[in-house]
Amino acid sequence: MVKIGNQVRFLSKYFLQKDQQLVHGAEVYAGYLSDKGFVEEIEAKGMARDFFTTQFTEDAIAKTFPLEKEKLF
Repeated sequence: MVKIGNQVRFLSKYFLQKDQQLVHGAEVYAGYLSDKGFVEEIEAKGMARDFFTTQFTEDAIAKTFPLEKEKLF
């Protein structure tokens, strides 16, 4: 994951090692909120940039990947 300007970008699976797994940002958000439908609705309405802020992303990553959060963010 990298921050480019005001956007958070998740890197391609082609940079992964064999023991790693690519988790899409929407999956992280849905798990954090326990509501996949809500995340899909936000994305469909074009509101993702307003709702999924850098702070929200950091919080979601910390909850989803507590042992790796420092490396990821």
